[in-house]
Amino acid sequence: MNAWNLCGGLPFILLGLGCIWVGLVFIQHSRGTTPLIIRGQPHRRLSPTEGWVWFVMLAGMGLGWVGFGVTFVRHAQSSFVSVPPDAPLIDHVIEIASVVGVLGGVCLMFVVVLIVDPIRERRWRASQPVMDAADEDLLDSNSADGSLVSLRFTLQLLAASAPDQLAHVLPPQRGHVAIDMVEGYEQWASAVPTSRALTDEQAHALQALSAVFAAQDQAEHPTFWKDAALASDARWEQVRQLARAALVAFAWPVEVPPRQQDVGWEGIA
Repeated sequence: MNAWNLCGGLPFILLGLGCIWVGLVFIQHSRGTTPLIIRGQPHRRLSPTEGWVWFVMLAGMGLGWVGFGVTFVRHAQSSFVSVPPDAPLIDHVIEIASVVGVLGGVCLMFVVVLIVDPIRERRWRASQPVMDAADEDLLDSNSADGSLVSLRFTLQLLAASAPDQLAHVLPPQRGHVAIDMVEGYEQWASAVPTSRALTDEQAHALQALSAVFAAQDQAEHPTFWKDAALASDARWEQVRQLARAALVAFAWPVEVPPRQQDVGWEGIA
C-alpha cells in the first residue's frame, strides 16, 4: 500500500461513513428524537417504516462505498482498480458486496424518490386545509405564508371528537389520521412564531400541546399513533382539551373544520 492508494481510497471510505451517518439521522427523525430541518423549514415527520427504508438504503450504499475504498487502498494500480484472482477470498467478497451495495442503494433510492415520496407528498397536501373567504382575510391580515390558517385548521381537527376526526378521511386511505394530524400541527406550530408575535397565553398553549406529542415517542408508544387510539386512549382526550384551550387563546371558534376538497384522496368530498 502506498500514498496513492491511501489518498485515493480514503474519500470513498469517508463517503460511505457519511451515508451511514445520514441513515442514522433518518432513523432518529422517524422516532421523533431529532428534528429534520430542510431549508430552514420543518419537514413532516417520517414514519418508522420510512425511517428504516432510508436507513437500509443509505447504509447499503455507505457500506458499498466503504468496501470500494478498502478495495482501492489494497489493490489500486495507477487509476486502475482490480482484485487479482489470487487475492484472498475476503477481498473478492468485499468487491462484490461493494457493487451490490452501491447499485442496490441507488436503485432503491430511485424507487423511493420517484414513486413512494410523491404518493406520500400527495397525502400530505390532501391533509392541508382549503381556504375560504374568511381564511383569506386571516391570511391577508395576520400571516404572509398562511401558517395561521393552517394552524387553526389543525387545532380544530385535534379538538374534534374521534368520529369527526376519522370522518375527514374515508377508507381505504384511513390508517394514518393520528400521525397526519400531529405532523400538520407540528409543522404549523413551528412556522407561526416566525410569521407573527404570539402572546404568552398563545405560546404556552402551543407548548403544552407540543409537549404531549414529544412525550409519545413512536417506538416506545406505538399504540398512541394508531387511529384506533383516537377513540380509546385517554391521552387523546388530553390532546383535545389542550387543542380547545389553544383555540380559545387565539380567539378561534371551537368547531369541526370543513372536510377536505382535494382530489388527491379519492372519496373525500
